[in-house]
Amino acid sequence: MAVPARSHGPSNQTTRRSGWVPTVLIAGALGLVLVWLTGVAALTGVGLGDPSVPVRRFAPADAGVTSVQWDPGVGGPRTGEVEQARFVGSVVLSAVPQPFLVRTEPVREPDLSSTRWWRESVRDSSGETPRVRLRSVTEGGIRMHGQSWGANGVTFSPTLIELTANPRPGDEWRSSGTVARNADSPPGTYEHRAAAQEPADPQLSSRGCLEVSQQTVMTQVGGPDVDWVEINTWCPGGGVVAQTGRFGDITYSMTEQSASPGPVETRSRPAEAATVATWQHGPFETYAGDASFGRERYQPLTMGAPAVTNAAGVYSRSVASDDVTGSRNVRSGQGTARFWLDWWGRPGGTVLQVAALGDLVLASTTDRTVVAYAGGVRRWTLTVDDVVLAAPVWVGPDRAAIVTLAGTVELVDLQDGRVVWTAQTEGGVTMAPVTDGRTIVTYDNDGNLSGWDAATGTEVFTAEAFRKNPERLALAGGRVLAQHLSDIDAYDIADGTRVWTRPMDRNAVLAAAGDQVVVAGPDGTTALDAGTMRVLWQAPPARAVIAIAGGWAFLGAESVTVRSPEGAELRAWDVSVEGRDPVLLSEAGRLWMFSIAGDVELAGQWFGAEQ
Repeated sequence: MAVPARSHGPSNQTTRRSGWVPTVLIAGALGLVLVWLTGVAALTGVGLGDPSVPVRRFAPADAGVTSVQWDPGVGGPRTGEVEQARFVGSVVLSAVPQPFLVRTEPVREPDLSSTRWWRESVRDSSGETPRVRLRSVTEGGIRMHGQSWGANGVTFSPTLIELTANPRPGDEWRSSGTVARNADSPPGTYEHRAAAQEPADPQLSSRGCLEVSQQTVMTQVGGPDVDWVEINTWCPGGGVVAQTGRFGDITYSMTEQSASPGPVETRSRPAEAATVATWQHGPFETYAGDASFGRERYQPLTMGAPAVTNAAGVYSRSVASDDVTGSRNVRSGQGTARFWLDWWGRPGGTVLQVAALGDLVLASTTDRTVVAYAGGVRRWTLTVDDVVLAAPVWVGPDRAAIVTLAGTVELVDLQDGRVVWTAQTEGGVTMAPVTDGRTIVTYDNDGNLSGWDAATGTEVFTAEAFRKNPERLALAGGRVLAQHLSDIDAYDIADGTRVWTRPMDRNAVLAAAGDQVVVAGPDGTTALDAGTMRVLWQAPPARAVIAIAGGWAFLGAESVTVRSPEGAELRAWDVSVEGRDPVLLSEAGRLWMFSIAGDVELAGQWFGAEQ
């Protein structure tokens, strides 16, 4: 069907006239305060329900994902995906890029408490910024508030009508108003016309789909008109499933297809102590925004554990929405590590755990799923028998152990999410297992240590732990180490027998690698031989410790220090720890120190070579 001609008629008009819902555009700082004060985390999803209008059948379910061939107009077509997210009210303030939060026009009649938002993200694994469109489902139809897409960002007020309240083949409608395309120029005007028809494909027609041709002409003061033309195929429960379009000089398209992703690196790549002589260090800075509306400093908000990291970026659980947020590393050097917050993943349900295994980011949810992302694209979804409260543990080439609250232990192929084998403990499991690649050891809530053959899942041993409720498990020199409040119990990984117990400071932390156990606390640091409990070396007090390739990294009161396996100091930096719960992470050849400042703000520093 041909795209309707340009119209100069009244705004927001259709053959069955409907009212318009004004756009909600709020300054970033105010928005973040609103998110925290209103406590809206429980309002994510579509629990409050979309308006009872026929058009709501086209709105997708929360966390829906469609594999597509995506041609963004530059670089040729590639395999991608469309991920849908639904949320209600002021959650929108932390669930979309900054272009939707920072505007040159004042807010008009915001109704944050009841707006049913819809975020559509089109992305691929190229590392380019995703295209994000923000819509709402209203009594007057499905509205587009705008899109963030590099230099092609745009917002509308009143909102552009994509579908009327009861769209049918043969309908035509139009809308008009002001449009903003960047932060520096005053708003221009837009005129939009659309027409609906039945799809030519009989399969799409039988599904109740609708093809909509639309043209939007945008005029900006001091700039040329921009012609935006699109033909969208809308299907019930799926949103837009096919699309061809032209935005100015860019022609793009999207069609459904089966995904065939390539392999992903799942082995961690820790920092190497041998390279510390060339390391720089400084804070990590996050910027939110895009090439249209600019980027501004943004303090990521996190719920629970501070963050995880891999070669691509830093990931955490969102404090307000059911998202995993990703900040992409664009530069490390000259005293800072700079990140752009431009990725939101919606795995479904409430996110419980976020873990990184090499380039793979895993999120467990209250929907009893584990969802894997790589390069920003969903790789697979695994449904489990109960929630996963412990981070998955890498076992061997492309394998990970996943444990559930129901006590199920599963070995999973990280490339495709396939379950290799399943075993069952006597009690539920909430603590991450440990493994030497041959045996996986779990601790269950009934107080049992169990060993499982990593290749077959066969039970190697089950033994009652000498002391129940350890804080964590570690592994070194063939010994499974159970850290308690003031003691360490060591068990033989071959049969689960206890071989030694050693007291430790009540505020100490433990790390293990190779044949060494390092216990660091406010009274000092001690390295032990895991097999014999012999003291190998001692060092000053530390708040956190982590094993890196060829050594150890320590966080002191006001310093980060790297030491050799023999305890010799290799490098030290003066640091100021901002906030609480500091942790050290080592990935992608760099060392990270994260903490939570205030209540939920993510703070941190990086140590590594310039990238």
